[in-house]
Amino acid sequence: MSTQPPQFSCDDTVDRKSKKHLLVCSMNVRRQAGKHVSEPIKMILKGNYVQERPRLHKILDVLALVVITTTLIALGYLLWPKNTPDLIIIDASIAPEQVITGDLSTLTFRYENNSEETISNTRLTIDLPEHFELSSIDSTAKHLGSLVFNIGDIAPTDYGFIHIQGAMFGDVDGEQIFTTTLSYTYSTEKITDTKVRQHIFKPIQSALELELSLPEHLIAYQKVTGEIRYTNTGSIAFPHLIINPKWPNTFALTTSLPAKQSDGFFHIDEIEPGETGIITFAGYLGSEQDSTFVFEPSFSFDETSYKQKTLTDVVEILPTPLQISHSILESTINPGSTITIDATYKNISDFKLTDISLKIASDNNIFATSGITGGSYTNGYYIFSSVIDELAPQESGSIQMKLPVKQSLSRSATDVYENISISTSSSAEFTFSPDQEPITVQTVGSRFDLPLTSPVTMSSFGRYWAPSGDQLGRGPVPPIVGETTKYWIFWNIEETTNTLSNLTLEAELGTNVTMTGRQSVSTGSSITQSHGTVYWSIPELDPTLPPGSAVVGIAFEVAITPSQDQVGTKPTLLGPTFLRASDRFTGASLTRTTAGVTTAIPYDTKAASYGGIVTE
Repeated sequence: MSTQPPQFSCDDTVDRKSKKHLLVCSMNVRRQAGKHVSEPIKMILKGNYVQERPRLHKILDVLALVVITTTLIALGYLLWPKNTPDLIIIDASIAPEQVITGDLSTLTFRYENNSEETISNTRLTIDLPEHFELSSIDSTAKHLGSLVFNIGDIAPTDYGFIHIQGAMFGDVDGEQIFTTTLSYTYSTEKITDTKVRQHIFKPIQSALELELSLPEHLIAYQKVTGEIRYTNTGSIAFPHLIINPKWPNTFALTTSLPAKQSDGFFHIDEIEPGETGIITFAGYLGSEQDSTFVFEPSFSFDETSYKQKTLTDVVEILPTPLQISHSILESTINPGSTITIDATYKNISDFKLTDISLKIASDNNIFATSGITGGSYTNGYYIFSSVIDELAPQESGSIQMKLPVKQSLSRSATDVYENISISTSSSAEFTFSPDQEPITVQTVGSRFDLPLTSPVTMSSFGRYWAPSGDQLGRGPVPPIVGETTKYWIFWNIEETTNTLSNLTLEAELGTNVTMTGRQSVSTGSSITQSHGTVYWSIPELDPTLPPGSAVVGIAFEVAITPSQDQVGTKPTLLGPTFLRASDRFTGASLTRTTAGVTTAIPYDTKAASYGGIVTE
């Protein structure tokens, strides 16, 4: 729809009273009032306002601009806050000038009548920062309580003081805000006024002095010992000290006194005036490039904490003079076997090293702690038996130790349950004298990773009664010549960590023993029998160690009818069971063998109580 321009028209009109002719002009802006604002703006932007804007329109634009400007000035005057005269000056000072958090300070609030008239009904209220410990008040004005002071009438140029003594508790370099509210009456018209002012002071230090002490330099991986000494130099107790340690990333804390709390912080309760204490700590640095210690202290009132100055120290780390490494000679770690650890060492310094003891640590509980050749186990370390009494500069050597590998890995010993690689790390302790004084130093060597061939826990046993007491078998117990007794044989496979391929189980049936055909298999193929040998297989078995995994269970029923020549014996129901498989992760071939099952069936305590000996 097209928009018509505003219409401007003039008419000759006769005034009824004067009978004079009047020229009355009008403009229809009803439908396009907005264009009277937007149109001149558009013309100004295009640069043709002066040339194309009609003269009458220009006059109207000026009038509109005057109206708008006047309206804005009026609104600003009405809305802008009015400042009343500063008839009374109030300021604050503090002694000593250096504010110390936790120590006594005296604040002086000075007020003065700065006008030429008497100010009446003057009242001053002072609001203190949170946790300000008020000690005393001294004032020329009447103290009404709750830090409200009745000053009354103040003659021109008169002044007074209010002295407040107490201790500020707040962040070092933070702000402590005191607020004064002054109300009074002035003028013959009895005008009341209120003045609010903030007085800000910044504590530059704390009455709780903290000092960090660490060695100036250390040999790489040497034991680090340090202490934080705290002293309350003020006259008021600090309720609760908290220190947040920011250790170097590779620092391992071994001891501290007091001990760290569950939140990882050090906590000290109620430090009385003049009290001194020490926090000690010790540990080992794991890197030559990471030796910055940072401690963030604070003290707290209830739920509010106030920061103190951060303590920071950098320890200079010198290179270790002993270079060590190790390797495992086998290509994989096989459960039930033995591995050989070969450790090498070299003195790369110009100092003689003595009493060198090498040790190995592992992140999994897969190695046995006894039966070790060339070493022993102590406090989580496998320590080489050979101690190098003396190692000359640039001299090197190697030693070996054999560790037995456990048959199985318990679920609680690891947080990795599939395709596990065993990591071992080497370290050494030795003595040398870089500054004529002997020091004992620890150094850390390389890590070595080797894949673990899957453990397999295989069991084979028989039952006549279930653990619940339900009868599974049939026939006489113990067996009788010429009569048939039926038992159930159970095979279980568990605690495997890798996928096993082409897994098979096989075992020979005993004399006069047959399979009845009854069986229960949780996975894999059904049990088959051929020429007195029982078979079971599965193409691929997933790991059974991970939480939530099920034990592989295989069960089948066998029957025995003893002959006369078996009287007085405990006949074999099933011979040794042989397990064979291939480990998908390491490529190793797995074999396991379990003991055979006889009529004694010790797993079934009720049946075992009958002895299992064949009778006539």
